[in-house]
Order: sequence, then C-alpha cells, then structure tokens
Amino acid sequence: MPIRDTPSTPLADPAEERARLLSRRLPFWYGPSAAVSLAAFGVGMSALHLGGRTSAWAWAAPAGLALALGLVLVRRRVLGPRNRTPERRRSVALAAVAAFFGTAAVCTALGLGTDATIAAGATVLGLGAWAHAVRRNMLITRQLRALD
Repeated sequence: MPIRDTPSTPLADPAEERARLLSRRLPFWYGPSAAVSLAAFGVGMSALHLGGRTSAWAWAAPAGLALALGLVLVRRRVLGPRNRTPERRRSVALAAVAAFFGTAAVCTALGLGTDATIAAGATVLGLGAWAHAVRRNMLITRQLRALD
C-alpha cells in the first residue's frame, strides 16, 4: 500500500506518487547518526556514573537532548511532519521502553553494573532507530519498484 499524506487521498498519477515516495525516504546518514549519537550519549553517561560524577548528568543530559532534538528537526525538515495515530505513537513508545528494560534485565542477569546497563540500553535504542530507518527505506523502495 503506498504511503500517502492522508488516507483519503486518491492515488495520483505514477509520477506524482513516485515523487511523493522519494520525498519520504530517510537520508542514508540518518540511521547511523542516530545510533552513534545515542550510543555515545549512553557511554558518556555511564562513564560519568562510573567516575562518581553523577552531578554531571545535569549538564550532559541537556546536551544529549539538544542533539536528539536536532536530529528530529532535520528529519522533520526532510520529510515534513508526521501524521501518526495515537495508537502508533503509543506502540513506538512501548517498544522503546520494552527494549530498554529488556536490555537492563539482561545486564542485571549478567551481573553488570549500572554504568554498563546505561551504555547498553542507549546502544540498543540507537540500533533500533537505525533498523527503523533501514526498514522504512526498504518499504519505500519496494513501493517504488511496484510502480514500475
């Protein structure tokens, strides 16, 4: 099923549909940059925690948040605003929370400390963002091939 701006939009001619699909693809660098940003933030936070400088969280967390918001703004500028349903937003948030807590459970079962749990959790979330970008581009590529 083609990706459309609204569900009620009738199918346009193939050239318009092709242009719409091409405009909704994520840039190739988006997935790796999200993964590296989240992993670096997690490793940095775990290093601060390991060094006993937990007060540095107050300074580093806003920097990580600014980096994440920057990626969101770049994505929004490239693709335009999302029209996700509340159910879809909830499922994405629950998947991210489940991935983080699943990683935390594995780290706890292995006897790793808080610092390793923070680093591993952020890395898993980053890899999930990268996988989502790859999946989205693959689906769009499949739809483009179906237009031919």
